[in-house]
Amino acid sequence: MVRWLWVLGVMAASAFVVGVALEMYWLRLLTKPIPVGCMAAWLWFREEEKGWYEWGILLGLLCSIGGDMFLELSAGMFVVGLGWFLTAHLFYVMAYTSATRRAVALQLLPFLGYGVALYAYMYGSIQQKFPRLVIPVALYTLVICCMMWRASAMLQEADIRRQAAWSALLGAMIFASSDSVIALNKFVWPIPGARYVIIVTYWLGQLGIVRSVMRAEATASEAEGAKSRTYVQRAG
Repeated sequence: MVRWLWVLGVMAASAFVVGVALEMYWLRLLTKPIPVGCMAAWLWFREEEKGWYEWGILLGLLCSIGGDMFLELSAGMFVVGLGWFLTAHLFYVMAYTSATRRAVALQLLPFLGYGVALYAYMYGSIQQKFPRLVIPVALYTLVICCMMWRASAMLQEADIRRQAAWSALLGAMIFASSDSVIALNKFVWPIPGARYVIIVTYWLGQLGIVRSVMRAEATASEAEGAKSRTYVQRAG
């Protein structure tokens, strides 16, 4: 089944890109939700028992599909699509927080700095062109920063595999870069080829987030190695 989901997802993604290139609205509308839908199907049919983490990621994927559809239906549905994606990010925050509740406050600073800088750069254009979106975009930016921060906290847990933790963080960051291009393209200035950059980074980000569910407990040697590194750091 995994192989067929991959095939279906890649075919749908390719068809969507063709629809963008040829400006075929019906093809874009039919194919856009399928790649993320395949990721959600893979997660749903996994044999492993689902916990808070898996349910958070799955619900985030389903909300993302809703956002996909509203954004593709009409430019006038942007706010509705934004709401769906905001909810998706909140589910991802829930998932990451269920994996670890470590505060790691210092790790918040670079992500918060990125969000503040991006929003400050866009603020004048948003206020001038879309004054009603000043607060919603600020809230959305804050939630994205929070999502990346909570993903980064997973790197501090010895019982989470490094590959899964990095997959969660890179997925969150790539997803955030997709949202950033959307914002710059809509609120500041048009970016050539933005639709291709947005959709490719969006799919890669979602894929990274989905792969992070394979976060089985680290082997004894991995956990012991992580504890040893922590001891050395404290001793130093």
